[in-house]
Amino acid sequence: MSPPPLPWELLSKPAAGNLLILISALVGVGGSWLIYETKMDNRANAVRRSLIAEIDSNNIIDDLKADPPMHDVYSTAVYESVGSDIALLTDEEIEAVAEVYSHITKLRQSQSIHGELIRDLETEEGKEDTMRDNRDKILLVNIKRLEAKSDKASDKLEENLGTGYSGYSVLSNI
Repeated sequence: MSPPPLPWELLSKPAAGNLLILISALVGVGGSWLIYETKMDNRANAVRRSLIAEIDSNNIIDDLKADPPMHDVYSTAVYESVGSDIALLTDEEIEAVAEVYSHITKLRQSQSIHGELIRDLETEEGKEDTMRDNRDKILLVNIKRLEAKSDKASDKLEENLGTGYSGYSVLSNI
């Protein structure tokens, strides 16, 4: 009977070499996947934090006295700059954020029309702006609606802050 092979003799066989190569490849792929997941998580959370800050800064209802602002007071720079990174968010987050910025666009249009009517009627002698109070009230209602949509979007983003991106993760099932 022959003595058992020494460990280094086993490693010199072709099957052992192939097994070591396979193990190394799996470790490399797994490590790469973990790095990718971490990078995507960090990007998604950066988008969330940026959007939360911008959305929260757009809540002006507490700063209003009686009249709505006649000029654009809403920032959309972050929303416009995140581009395709918005896809890193969940569908619910994307929908909530899109509602906020869609409402800002409509509000800007309403403010612009309201401001033009005020300017036009102020320049015409003898004309009285009998509908201004109604337009002011409508704008204030729409600003309050924006605040509600903003609160919903911020809450949704904060709820998912730290959870990573919305892509499928093999590791999330482990």
